[in-house]
Amino acid sequence: MNEKSNEITIGFRTKGIWTTNDLTLLSNSIGNIYDVFLSKNIYHKAQDSYLENLDYWFHKYEKNMDHPIMYDYYKMWKETLRLWRKTKLLYPLPPFPPFNSSNQAMLPLDKGIPDIEYIFNNLDFYSNEHERLQVYRIRISSPGGFSFQGIGEILKEIREMVKDLWYRNKQEKAKGELEIIKRYLDICKENENTNVPLPKYLQKRNILIDETYKNIKQLKELESQNKLEYISENIDYIPQ
Repeated sequence: MNEKSNEITIGFRTKGIWTTNDLTLLSNSIGNIYDVFLSKNIYHKAQDSYLENLDYWFHKYEKNMDHPIMYDYYKMWKETLRLWRKTKLLYPLPPFPPFNSSNQAMLPLDKGIPDIEYIFNNLDFYSNEHERLQVYRIRISSPGGFSFQGIGEILKEIREMVKDLWYRNKQEKAKGELEIIKRYLDICKENENTNVPLPKYLQKRNILIDETYKNIKQLKELESQNKLEYISENIDYIPQ
């Protein structure tokens, strides 16, 4: 583990003969998986920022509720926020607050939160190069290997997901791979007691689940071709 700042590494131990196509497949697969999790991380931060901004305006409006109708409207809005927080669903929002505070969210309040697929497709706008997955160390030999460095919170999740997926295969667990990936990429906590359908943009998380699954399969293909040592047992590998 690299202790620099909040960054850690993820590694792959290699064997056999590697082609440039193999190298591209490995770097693209782990890079795309990382980008999906980074998109989720950015989405959550945008949601938190949006909620903090709403809280600011709730307190501001609460002090000026001098009409019964306005107070009822305020209570309805506050209940909507409570359900939103509880279920992580973005209900259609009443058209207030009508302007932004100085404590502005990632996007203006009237535009809401960007959907996670949009963030994923525009990561260059929502992140900088220091937040992206970087090559940490390479050893060109057989056996050899690669290690990549990124945000610790994200790589810890990816490492745990990989271990869950490979353990599931080893033990022939009944739970499918997609269900495991969904658990790690769940961007909203669906509440069974709240019978409200998911907004379409939240349904787009399935696209990112499919993207992750596709790249996991590509890593498994390299492993099955004896290009990579057993991935989950070498996920902490750092070439010397």
